[in-house]
Amino acid sequence: MNTKAVYTVHENNQDHHFFTYYAGGYSSPFVAARILINIRNELQNKPYIPENICVAGMLTQLTGDTNYREEACGNPLFQQIRDSEAANYLDRNIHGDEIPFHITIDMDREKIFFAFNPLCKDIGLPDMVYLISGESMGVYFAKKAVGHDNPNWQEKESASKAMFKRHAQYLGQKDAPAHEEKIERFDDLIKACEGRVYLGPGEYPASDYEWGIKEVGSIDELIEKFKHGNWSARTGFVLDNLAFIEQLSGGNEWLALKKDAGEWKTFDSFSFYNMLERKGDNYCRNFINSLQKTPWWNLKHPAETINGSERLREVVQMVEERTGGKQQFAVDFTGSVYIRQDDSANTGLHMRKNLDYETDLCRLEFQGYIRRMGIHMSSLGMQTVADEVKHLTGVLAELEQNPVVVTEEEMSQWASEVTAMQVDRAIAESKHELEAATQQEPEIIM
Repeated sequence: MNTKAVYTVHENNQDHHFFTYYAGGYSSPFVAARILINIRNELQNKPYIPENICVAGMLTQLTGDTNYREEACGNPLFQQIRDSEAANYLDRNIHGDEIPFHITIDMDREKIFFAFNPLCKDIGLPDMVYLISGESMGVYFAKKAVGHDNPNWQEKESASKAMFKRHAQYLGQKDAPAHEEKIERFDDLIKACEGRVYLGPGEYPASDYEWGIKEVGSIDELIEKFKHGNWSARTGFVLDNLAFIEQLSGGNEWLALKKDAGEWKTFDSFSFYNMLERKGDNYCRNFINSLQKTPWWNLKHPAETINGSERLREVVQMVEERTGGKQQFAVDFTGSVYIRQDDSANTGLHMRKNLDYETDLCRLEFQGYIRRMGIHMSSLGMQTVADEVKHLTGVLAELEQNPVVVTEEEMSQWASEVTAMQVDRAIAESKHELEAATQQEPEIIM
């Protein structure tokens, strides 16, 4: 999660620059600005304090708490830098080391100006102006500046010059009304999200967070947005018939909606940043693709539209057939279903049950692993392992494309069926061993 930013505090017609590793999200600038405003207002009430006192330097006194990353707790959030240093920071172009934001806190007009770095392709948002109170002044279109409206900006200006130019143009606009972003087409989507944006203790009211909804053109573009992390509440992305709205500032809890019969309807919420870290881009891409293809009713009520017991039987048959019986379902001493491996298996399949206590539905998650590591093999042995991995990969792809979601009652019934299968398998193996023993010729002892 990239939370770096360059701050410029404009106070008494002077600019003061700061760099932060941790406070580059969407809510932190409002917190910092309100603290500075409160300090200034408190000092201005003292008769012995100069009229035009500058409080910008107080930013270096702010330290991180539990709302920031662990390494920020108790440490200063800001360090003051010179103009040339600010330019150097903004010109970083190594992937992952770019500075996404140039944030201007305008103390004279009590506004905050976000200039987004065009080097950070995963953001792709226009510049924004807010009142320090949090009320949006709309999208700020820097028509004459080199930036979002010029696709060849890199050939003419550095990142720092482009962003500082937009900063200067903003300051030169005085109090000209900003252009309003037209989001009327998302009114029905916003209405569907009412009451579903949750703010933690100490956060500002939901009304302080402006709706910021943007359409994306592909699943890959959407994934890049999720990778950025640290989005503010009420930020949203729309991909065809799907929409994802951040419910908690910096919390990575995306409310999922799907358009059904011309109406946006909620069906779940997902932590995509964690999903990407744990399972990677390809899993997330397939997951979103499956959401696009699945009707809303099936997403909202999977247990009512799919026969869970039949689905579980299909899973058992598919797994055991495709792995040649090397992965078999069994029941342990606690009565829970698990997957055990044949002694000859080089790979393994692990199953985990996740229970949603709100819906009482179980989602089964499957992961593969290599059992035999560091063993020297011939070309035939290596080919055997490769074939097993190929078959198991196909099984995992099928299970990820078609998630298994069932009720607790269906899980209990499944355990009984697997137990019966286990008993039948044990009986069949015993008969086979007995037949093999009776067919052997008796050994004659001389």
